[in-house]
Amino acid sequence: MDIVLPKTIAEKLQKKAKYTVTSVEKYLLDVLTKDYDPETTAEKHLSTALEHLEQTKEELKESDLRQSSKKIRNTCTPAIKAHAPARKSKRTESHTELWVYKNEVTKNSITELKWYSK
Repeated sequence: MDIVLPKTIAEKLQKKAKYTVTSVEKYLLDVLTKDYDPETTAEKHLSTALEHLEQTKEELKESDLRQSSKKIRNTCTPAIKAHAPARKSKRTESHTELWVYKNEVTKNSITELKWYSK
């Protein structure tokens, strides 16, 4: 679905998205899900991640590695954003918070893997 916006609004959205170091699509998703409960927020982000994953599969079928690598990155961000509210009832408001949370999850996962391998 394509949505047409006045140029000034589109520019403002691009500026806000750039400030939060994200795409306009991700910025709008964050704005639209801001007041939702953690479960709904997680579902919205997971839905976006799955959509990007399907796009990635299509790009890989077409052997477009450059586009598929971008899509993989676009899949990871909403997947991590879905994990935060689903597991911790936590919302990542900025790019920095997202990567801090990602590092926390990674560190905990590595610790768990080491424990299981003993």
